[in-house]
Amino acid sequence: MAIAGNLYVWKYSENSRNYPGLNISADFSAISNLIDLLELMINCEWTTKKVLECKIPTNVILSKPNNRKGTADFKSADHLILTLVKNKKSLWKTTFNDQKAELQFNEAKAIELRQSFLKLLERRNDFSICDEDDDHCLTFW
Repeated sequence: MAIAGNLYVWKYSENSRNYPGLNISADFSAISNLIDLLELMINCEWTTKKVLECKIPTNVILSKPNNRKGTADFKSADHLILTLVKNKKSLWKTTFNDQKAELQFNEAKAIELRQSFLKLLERRNDFSICDEDDDHCLTFW
């Protein structure tokens, strides 16, 4: 599924201790579309899955986390898979395989994810969503 705007998802292959998990950034158009998409997923009565196209992060995007002054090696996702599983008490999982990043989440985490994109619209960044054990982190830039 193509959304308007540019969506970037990547994982660092070096210095990952300081930058664990997945990283995400987007321009305002993509953020607005993601907020709308998450709202539709939350309001749907069934489990939903969407596959979104991603771009390779630019130097400007990579300068935000400033990992090794923007020169740290990374792997970029070609696609982001969003899966909202209904009626699940606890679920937040991030995976990255074969240039595909996937977020699996329940309704509570979907709301948190939507609120996180709202923060990005306000130009607030450098924060993460993680599971209860601080694993499976998604950091917003």
